[in-house]
Amino acid sequence: MNSRPATIEDAYQLIDSNKWEAYKDQVEVDERRCIQSILQHQVRVESEERICTRTLGELVEIAAKHRFDNEVTTRQALDALSRHGLKVDDDARLIVSNTAQAISTILRDTPWASGWSTVLSRLPGAQRTAAVRFSGAGAVSRAISVEIGNL
Repeated sequence: MNSRPATIEDAYQLIDSNKWEAYKDQVEVDERRCIQSILQHQVRVESEERICTRTLGELVEIAAKHRFDNEVTTRQALDALSRHGLKVDDDARLIVSNTAQAISTILRDTPWASGWSTVLSRLPGAQRTAAVRFSGAGAVSRAISVEIGNL
């Protein structure tokens, strides 16, 4: 706002004069909306006896043994999730592939279509992982790991 170069003190004053709470709240809402868009997606789960539809979130609950389902076994839930670039590990964490085509398709018409891993990494307790193999997705991919309890 003047012709002299800004000093460090000027920068701190400018930062301190802004109200960042609204931005912080919006960012957290954005992360939650991204993971919910993924988890609310419905998929077909096939067994020897029947075909049923469940959301990916329901399959996460079944795979983590937080929910019992008469039609979908834990193994079927784990397999369906893995084909969509998702895994549930033994530490009750959801692992989300950074590059799975299925997730890209789910998020195709959203603001997160190409950058969901960056957004999800801001969720509370999120961690970046080393390469993880996802069956059916046909690839090894880096991923984001999130505590299922924080979803």
